[in-house]
Amino acid sequence: YPMDQKGWVRRAVTGKALGFTFSGKRCYGDPGNDYIASLLIGTGQSVESKFEWEFPSGANLTMDCVINITTPAGGDSTDIDNLEFEVLSDGKPTFTPAV
Repeated sequence: YPMDQKGWVRRAVTGKALGFTFSGKRCYGDPGNDYIASLLIGTGQSVESKFEWEFPSGANLTMDCVINITTPAGGDSTDIDNLEFEVLSDGKPTFTPAV
């Protein structure tokens, strides 16, 4: 280790990615829910989308993303259908601080 760091390791982040996992109830007829579910067998450009997150402070995060469905529905006949998916960043997000 270089002596100018007094024994501490130097590091560099050379790449980054954001990922969010969502799970909930499959709600047929809900536009957002139906949109996500429609991406089940998609690949490539067909699963590219946009993501926006508004924080309670008023700050905002937006990004291009891809959607990966991990649980489309199913289970026992007495279970509620699930819908679970990942939102994975595609490029650098834009963060706008609260004003």
